[in-house]
Amino acid sequence: MKRKKSILIVDDDESLRKHLARMLASKGYDTRIARDGREAINLSGKQTFDMVILDIKMPILNGLETFKEIKKSNPKIICIMMTGYSAENLIKEASKEGVKACISKPFKFDAIKVYIDKYLH
Repeated sequence: MKRKKSILIVDDDESLRKHLARMLASKGYDTRIARDGREAINLSGKQTFDMVILDIKMPILNGLETFKEIKKSNPKIICIMMTGYSAENLIKEASKEGVKACISKPFKFDAIKVYIDKYLH
């Protein structure tokens, strides 16, 4: 039997991260959630994820700082970023760091699923 692809969802918006996790779990993905960068880094130290979906703007550590830390222990992880703000500098830097896509909030589930299907299959 094929191993389920695992996705870590990191956002300080509880309803968004839980909704996205439920939607992805219903599509057969193994999902975990984190409310901030520190929690995400901690989880990624305990489990190897295939993908991380990160909010760019979060308290404590922003999404880019979080991704850089996660990449140290999991250099092959695929990253998609989400943002509800204009964050041009962070988006440009994220692209240089290997982030595959940046999606503007609010978004429809199908918009993010396109990237998930593209990079995890």
